[in-house]
Amino acid sequence: LANVGKGLTVLIIGSGVSGILHIQLAKLRGVAKVFATDINEYRLKMAKKFGADEAFYASEDIPSKLMELNDHRLAEYVLLKSVVTIKGLKDVTSATSFRVNLLIIFRYP
Repeated sequence: LANVGKGLTVLIIGSGVSGILHIQLAKLRGVAKVFATDINEYRLKMAKKFGADEAFYASEDIPSKLMELNDHRLAEYVLLKSVVTIKGLKDVTSATSFRVNLLIIFRYP
């Protein structure tokens, strides 16, 4: 998140410990909005508690939800911090604007 700054929209896919820390880091960097997704309701609540502007289920249509919540804008910065699936990668590429920074962190099973 070194290049993240004011006015940008950040999408964090995966709201575990690392995702929560990146939410807080993005907020400290002064981004306009931080959106978080996860498959777990508790993690979504924690994402909101620790600074996400909005948090929603990863099973939703992420690009459509992002456009709905973000004045018809996609994200300029995406952090994929979860189990990487084909759906996850498709969501990432669909949820980003033309000028995008993408960081994928995953663990090989």
